[in-house]
Amino acid sequence: MIPKLLDQIQEGDLLSLRDNRVPEGKTIEYKRELPGMTDAHRKEFAKDISSFANTEGGDLLYGVAEEAGVPVEFPGIGQVDQDALKLRLEEMCRAGIEPRLEHLEFRFIAIQGNVVLLIRIAKSWSAPHRASAAGHGHFYGRTSAGTFALDVVQLRTAFTLSQGIADRIRDFRSERLGKIHMHHTPVPIMTGCKVVMHLVPLSAFATAELIDVSVYLDRLRQVVPFGASTPQNDKINLDGILVYANPNNGRSRAYTQIFRNGIIEAIAVFSDQGHRHLYSTYERYPVQSLPAYLNTLQAVGVAPPIFLFLSIVGASGYQFIVDRGAFGQDMAESDGDIIVLPEIVISAYGTPVPTLLRPAFDMVWNAFGYARSENYDGQGRWRGG
Repeated sequence: MIPKLLDQIQEGDLLSLRDNRVPEGKTIEYKRELPGMTDAHRKEFAKDISSFANTEGGDLLYGVAEEAGVPVEFPGIGQVDQDALKLRLEEMCRAGIEPRLEHLEFRFIAIQGNVVLLIRIAKSWSAPHRASAAGHGHFYGRTSAGTFALDVVQLRTAFTLSQGIADRIRDFRSERLGKIHMHHTPVPIMTGCKVVMHLVPLSAFATAELIDVSVYLDRLRQVVPFGASTPQNDKINLDGILVYANPNNGRSRAYTQIFRNGIIEAIAVFSDQGHRHLYSTYERYPVQSLPAYLNTLQAVGVAPPIFLFLSIVGASGYQFIVDRGAFGQDMAESDGDIIVLPEIVISAYGTPVPTLLRPAFDMVWNAFGYARSENYDGQGRWRGG
């Protein structure tokens, strides 16, 4: 895999593959021709894509001539409708791989008067994926020597690993909520109802890769506390970097902890001058903050999929307030102290944040006796401000 974010890869990066004689291997493969429409081409495409997804991910480059697996020139893919080609290949992927891969990244790169297509495939955490195109039915992985069919033992290991990672992620979330409930937090926080958001990249539990805080320190310091609009306080700690709101009597109202493995924990405390109120407009906090968190993860090289968890800790006795303007306010009380909502899987960067968050918001309203979040209109459009 070319060691750069996809949108930063340029002609010089491709030329260096040739000049440095970088061979095909576990995370990179070169193809002279684009896949055609025959069954054989569909099978080969599904085999290539699924093998990357089942192993470590990688880059598949079309329009590259190679000799003995080493790139020698860049004849390109010819004059094509790039949008139509992308749609065709995405459809081939959807139809030919099970379970479905939700997202492929494409980049068309101009080089020496031609165009090379680079498809970046992320390691999948719902693996193993089967290449099912045109009646095919095999599971593939990759080594430095290329593609191979997974045997029974390897398949069993892959299925077990996939489920094990999901369980570890949910266990992590439960452990963190327990610590938050007991006020074991990286900075002392106020008492009150706490809205908690966790972003947990699946890679955090499947690889040993860590964010180098010293390299990305300036970028990480741009993150603001949950629900805030400007940077406030920050400090490096054992877990990574912490940004937090200005303390009041030694306790902060909000913080965001970025862990070295890419996990983000964000908390905002609602303590309405002694009143036990949680206003329905709290939804603005996640909607405003989540784009910045996702942009930060993308900037430091964390790839989807990412589990998004929304929770409310300390809700017992709190009134959920819905402002009706001139008609006054509705109030409802939660039956439970900790509201734990199901995970939302972010499979690609760029999905509109209100769309991502709506299922979780609806369930919070359900917990207080409402049918759905009223911060969306009848067509599902965000209107929460």
